[in-house]
Amino acid sequence: MKQKIFVVLFLISCLSYSSLAQLTTGKSTANVVRNGNRASEGDFGIYFGTTTNIINKVRNSDVSLTFMPLVNLKYMATDHFEWRLGLELNKWSTTEDGTQKDVKENSFDTGYKYTDVENSIYPGFAYHFSNTNLLDVYLGAELPLGYNRLTNNQTLNNTDYINSSSFAYHIGLGGFLGVQAYVANLPIAIGVEYGISSMFDFGLKTKHETKIGDNDKQVTYTSDLSGINYDKLSARKGEVGNQIRLTLTYFFNK
Repeated sequence: MKQKIFVVLFLISCLSYSSLAQLTTGKSTANVVRNGNRASEGDFGIYFGTTTNIINKVRNSDVSLTFMPLVNLKYMATDHFEWRLGLELNKWSTTEDGTQKDVKENSFDTGYKYTDVENSIYPGFAYHFSNTNLLDVYLGAELPLGYNRLTNNQTLNNTDYINSSSFAYHIGLGGFLGVQAYVANLPIAIGVEYGISSMFDFGLKTKHETKIGDNDKQVTYTSDLSGINYDKLSARKGEVGNQIRLTLTYFFNK
């Protein structure tokens, strides 16, 4: 979390001092703070910020504050229609390979491999109603898509192993209402968005494969929701919630 906060603060500092990609070349003044130009057809921007998720659950509310993915793009297809895309890619992996000896001094290979992959994409669009930059009001929708893959494999000797794996995918649908304003003559827009979204998670189970000695391979499944073991399993969940975003967008000219 501290690393993400540092990155965001660093980017804000860099953007504040940059003037190479301004949308205008207006003259500065020490007495008047002027509103910047409004993004128009052909402009694109990079935006980032924080998100407050308020997921409504039965008898409970879970409120959390998180950072938006660092890769977020906007493109103005027309003066009023905007395409947007968010991308989040994460991977963690650990590998161990070694040799051990049993009580009879016989050598055998052992190993451990752990992989955790989380990838998500957030395509969406927005329609801007205002023609001025004083209060740019827009309405939009997005379709979050993603998956999570986890493998945890342990080799006990040349033939025995304990493996576990899971593959869950996520599909969402949301709508949002936003307001933004352009700062001075710089191509920076500060905004806030409020949205209602749903998220459906499928494949919420972990598969376990165990082969020890002369025993046959055993296959069981554990629910990621309850932790209960099953011989066969199908697990999924759905959530509906509200979301508030605080965004900072840096626009580039055509």
